[in-house]
This record gives sequence, structure tokens and C-alpha cells, in this order.
Amino acid sequence: MSEAERRYAEDHRAGALKEQLKRWRLARELDAYLTELRSAASALSEEDGGDAETWIAWVEQYRMKIDPTGARIVMPKTPKPRSDDLGAYLPQGMNPYGPTDGDARAEAPASTVVSGPGMLEVQPGVSQGRRSRSPR
Repeated sequence: MSEAERRYAEDHRAGALKEQLKRWRLARELDAYLTELRSAASALSEEDGGDAETWIAWVEQYRMKIDPTGARIVMPKTPKPRSDDLGAYLPQGMNPYGPTDGDARAEAPASTVVSGPGMLEVQPGVSQGRRSRSPR
């Protein structure tokens, strides 16, 4: 695995961790909220208490659904990065197609056609050298 792919995977895992922590914190807040709801519902009339119990049951289900500790704990799967995904993780002066000399278009592989300003369109088997920008 290249250094760029390793860094991409690390960032993906860090993002998954942050999302899990966000959901875990919300689940903890919901625990406290449910305690308060149950306490308040116990003082309600039978009719109002029934409505409150319906709401409490829904909140409990939602809380269970979002809590990451209630699910199987596994390493998040890292999606296979596309070339463009790795660009941010490459050393300065590099793009996914190789070294840059200030014109990333010139560094695209031979099977890539420049279709417009900043746009690349892959056409397998089409050999292209340096292309000038099309006029606007």
C-alpha cells in the first residue's frame, strides 16, 4: 500500500470514529433525557401518560439504533480510493498521474483526453500528448 493510500485509509477511519463518537454521545444524552421523560410521564394522567409512553418507546428504539456500542464492533471498511481521492495525500508537486510541472493536464496518462478547462475524460486506447486548452 502506498503512503497516500495509507493516509487515505487513516483519514477514513478517523472520520468513522468521529461519527461513532457523535452517535455515542447522543445515545448518552438520550439516556439522561429518557430518565427525565419517564419521571415526568409518571405524573401525567392516564390519557396523557399513554401518549408520553408512545413517545418514550420511540425514543428508546431510536437510541438503541444509533448507539454504536450496541452493534458488532469492527474496523470500518475503507472504500477503494479513486485516483482523485488520493490527490490530497500525495507529496507536493505530485498528482495522481505523476509529477506536475504546473500543468496537471500534461501529466495525465496517455489514455486520458482533456475535454475542457480542468476536466479529464478517460477514453481507453486513445493516445494523447500535450493538449492545449480549448478557447472559452
